[in-house]
Amino acid sequence: MNTTKGRKQLLPLESSHDTGRPEVRRPKTWTIKDRLALAQECRQKLLAFPELSRKALARQLGFTVVRLNQIMNLLKLAPAIQDHILSLSPSNRPHLTEESLRAIATIANTKLQWTRLRDLE
Repeated sequence: MNTTKGRKQLLPLESSHDTGRPEVRRPKTWTIKDRLALAQECRQKLLAFPELSRKALARQLGFTVVRLNQIMNLLKLAPAIQDHILSLSPSNRPHLTEESLRAIATIANTKLQWTRLRDLE
C-alpha cells in the first residue's frame, strides 16, 4: 500500500515484490473462489521468487503466516476440484465454505475428496 496525501493506493500483486510494500486488492466480501484464486496466485509468486518466504509474502498481503497457510492449504484439493470450484457460478457455491474445503483438503485420496465435495453440494 502506498500513501499519497492521506489516501491509500493499492499496488498490483506483481509489483509488490519489487517495492517491498503490501499491495493486495481485497474484495469487500471474500468468496471461496477469491480465496482459491489468491492461493494459486501466491503459489505462482512463491515459485517465481524463490527467495520470497511465506512470512514475507504474508506480511506483503497483510495476513499472518497462519492465515496465509490456511489459504494455501486449499491447494491440497485435487486440481480437478479446484477447477470445478473456480468454474461454479456464485449461486452454486454458497454452501461451500473455506472451512469445509480445508477439511476436504486434508484427505489424501482424490476420490474421497470428490465424495465429500458432492456431500456438500
